[in-house]
Amino acid sequence: MKKLQKLMSTKFIKLIRTGFLDQRANFNENKSGTLQGLIASSFIILSGAMLFTDKISTFGIEETFGFSDVQTMLWVLCQTLSPMFLCFGAMLKPYKFVYFVPLYFYFIQLYWVIYPDVYHLDDALLHVYAFGFCILVFVFLVFTLYLIKFLNKEKKVLIQNIKKLTRHIAITIKGKYIKEEDATEYTIETVKIIDSMD
Repeated sequence: MKKLQKLMSTKFIKLIRTGFLDQRANFNENKSGTLQGLIASSFIILSGAMLFTDKISTFGIEETFGFSDVQTMLWVLCQTLSPMFLCFGAMLKPYKFVYFVPLYFYFIQLYWVIYPDVYHLDDALLHVYAFGFCILVFVFLVFTLYLIKFLNKEKKVLIQNIKKLTRHIAITIKGKYIKEEDATEYTIETVKIIDSMD
């Protein structure tokens, strides 16, 4: 009895140690995951905000590199760099809600392309439109993802039902029509066919 208690206590201690080590490993993973998420989110935010750097300042740049003025050169440069920052941030797995920022700025940019003289950056109605567009896009994405998950679940149920029906048919055929000496080979082939449905 004492040996059993001693054995149980050492197993219990090992289990506790393993649990603490696993928790420490999970804590370190979460800590690095949080830092990675923050860095990735920063790139996503920067990809949207940089579209308006030409409105803020020229940063003392005087060379236009063939453009009509420095602001146009900065605008084209930021238009080129913004998708790169967005892709780089997306590869690092940012927080999902941060995509709201570039979407917001891209909508304002698109609106300016269509109606360049109607709205200015400080116009409240433009920001209402941009915010509303972002909400609509997110609602559409949530609905689409929900629909995809629902269809995948339905597909899995259908496959499970087909497998059950196939097993039932195989067992019925084996019991009524297959000779005893051929039954093993028939069963192996049937199992292979059913497993290939996954």
